[in-house]
Amino acid sequence: MNQIISKNVRKLIWSAKQPLTKKPFNSSDIISDLFVWRNSKHWATFFELINIPALFNDESTSQIADLVFFDVDGKLVGSFVVDVKPNIRTTLDLTDFIDVSYGEYGTFAVFHSETPQMLANFGSHLAERGYVSYCYKGTEVRSYVHGNLDAIA
Repeated sequence: MNQIISKNVRKLIWSAKQPLTKKPFNSSDIISDLFVWRNSKHWATFFELINIPALFNDESTSQIADLVFFDVDGKLVGSFVVDVKPNIRTTLDLTDFIDVSYGEYGTFAVFHSETPQMLANFGSHLAERGYVSYCYKGTEVRSYVHGNLDAIA
């Protein structure tokens, strides 16, 4: 019994002190999972990007997404704007964005340009929880992961 109580107390203390997940203050804030990228002579990283706001709107318009890259220490190393067409999935080869100076691995996030009004009306936020894939160079097989690390806004 003491082991169960001790385990639950440790879990409560650990959870209370972790500021990882917080609800954004503003309903228009955009959220993204934090994804891991790899870029070396052996590995390449791809991201499956879709126009999430277009899923909630009758209008089929392009949107903007910001790709934000961090190095292994969490330092911002690059930011790029991508035009995202509606109703199609775009596979981004992240080697087109990751400079060799960033290192061999790090993290990235994808922020869409707007939260659809339908979501904002419910106090919800648009969140990118997409698929990242890794490919050993010279092969055609990819390993896919849906969302990686905790979300950031």
